[in-house]
Amino acid sequence: MSKDYKLKPLKIPDDDENFLKRGFFAYGIFKEGQLAHSKIKEYVDHIEHEEVNREMRLRDGVPFITNQENRHSTTKGHVIFFIEGKEEKAYEIICNTEAKQLYGWGIIEIDENEYNVLFGKYPKKGSSHHCDDNEEYLDSFDGKRDTYFSEIFPFIRKELNALNDQKLKLNENEVLFRLQMYYMLLWSAIDRYCSVKYDVTNRQGDYLKALSKDYLFINALDNTHIRGGRPIFSAKNLLFFKLDKTNPWFCVNYYYTIRSNVVHRGKDKKVKIGELHSSLVELLEIFEKMINETFK
Repeated sequence: MSKDYKLKPLKIPDDDENFLKRGFFAYGIFKEGQLAHSKIKEYVDHIEHEEVNREMRLRDGVPFITNQENRHSTTKGHVIFFIEGKEEKAYEIICNTEAKQLYGWGIIEIDENEYNVLFGKYPKKGSSHHCDDNEEYLDSFDGKRDTYFSEIFPFIRKELNALNDQKLKLNENEVLFRLQMYYMLLWSAIDRYCSVKYDVTNRQGDYLKALSKDYLFINALDNTHIRGGRPIFSAKNLLFFKLDKTNPWFCVNYYYTIRSNVVHRGKDKKVKIGELHSSLVELLEIFEKMINETFK
């Protein structure tokens, strides 16, 4: 029978000598096959599939389970056991990734064994049931259901095809405005990816650096046709970036500088249309490959 525990702050507890010895019940982004699992994968010894009598809820698309038993709702997840001697590193990554204002550490019992788990703070505040489109409860979280990680790709491609068909009927400003909308929408999805996967306390520049070091981004970049050599200046501080796929950091900054110039209107529109279209097509393909690899 599971018990209710007072939640502890999202750090490795000083007053729990058994914390590192216990496995971790993951039901959200750290489950195998989910967005942040790759961050702890090298420290995993083995994984067991389990379920608990707790309700899963969502807050801004982020899942959490309640600290109260629920006989009518279950949540499926993975108990992750870490390699001996690697537990502290794995738990540090988890603590530095998840939002401290949303989660607290607790203990949950499964078949009389205790495991560490992240319970949601203030479960009824600003949250909703984890349901499908028909309002049926879902007992397993899959980040790929997020519309920013699934529907965004066919939507933008459909809009680009429609734009190409209408180009002769549109003036340059209309083409530019539409490309700007699609590019900002794509960056909204990328920002969401970064805020969930990387350290949520970091600044935007730190997100970009983390993205440039992500092996999923590097692999996707390597396997995407890039029209290289395109120079770009930041409209904000006149920093210079050149698109070179052998340098992931410069590529991330290049694509983000295009985004910033869209916001700040820092370049001539004729230059923008060509650069914006190429960057949109390339970045869309790169991000889609990252998402497919993440959730495969």
